[in-house]
Amino acid sequence: MSKHLSSLIPVALVFLCLSVAVTGVLGSSNEIVANPGLTPTIDGVISPGEWNTADTVTFNQTKVYAMQDSFNLYIAFNVSDFIFSGADSCDILFDVENDKSSSLQSDDKKLTVRRNDNMMEFKGSAGAWLYVSSPYSGWTAKVNSTSTFWQVEYNITYSKINVTAGTAKTLGVGFVSYDYDLPIPPIGTTYRWPISSDTDFDKKPNMWGNMTPNGYNWVPEFSNPLILVIAFTATILILLYAKAHKKLYKQFSSIHARAV
Repeated sequence: MSKHLSSLIPVALVFLCLSVAVTGVLGSSNEIVANPGLTPTIDGVISPGEWNTADTVTFNQTKVYAMQDSFNLYIAFNVSDFIFSGADSCDILFDVENDKSSSLQSDDKKLTVRRNDNMMEFKGSAGAWLYVSSPYSGWTAKVNSTSTFWQVEYNITYSKINVTAGTAKTLGVGFVSYDYDLPIPPIGTTYRWPISSDTDFDKKPNMWGNMTPNGYNWVPEFSNPLILVIAFTATILILLYAKAHKKLYKQFSSIHARAV
């Protein structure tokens, strides 16, 4: 019986770890999780392995990655597009206080990067986007463009989006990818996440999704309730393991004493 118990403990520990991992990445269809991960190099190239810990959403011809390292939020876009246009762009829409208003408010931000590597920033005001003059603070971005796709990587500081490490906060967020075949006049297609056909999507925070740390509290650690569950489970397993081996030791000592 003790032998069976000993063999089950490693299996239980593995199962527990897998359960924790799954807990950290599950989300709804309109939610993206800021998973903890390594700090990427912001060079516009989504290198192999660099974004493996990121959560992702895919819409139309665009894939978006998100992760954080307890100091900055990192977001990357990978867009399939065979026709280069300097007007092609990616937008990150932030409803910083997640008030889900039907019109733009002062806490709303739009961070735009074009395929020609130009950056632009806007802030919400009375239902409209106001251009923020450069140089911009609190975020950087870089583009890499090829003949078949283009990529952009963002580094956004916590202070830019009013996030405090160790504090659970959900951000309202939307992603937009513009695919222009002709820049003048602008002719092309707009892709949005959460998926929508509303042409005023970027001005309606109540249509955007959520970005959540999902238990990580914007740092690469488990939330306090989860730590308690893990600690309790691990303690029980250790005690059972110790008890089983103590019984075996007593049996071995008794046999050895009789033999002597």
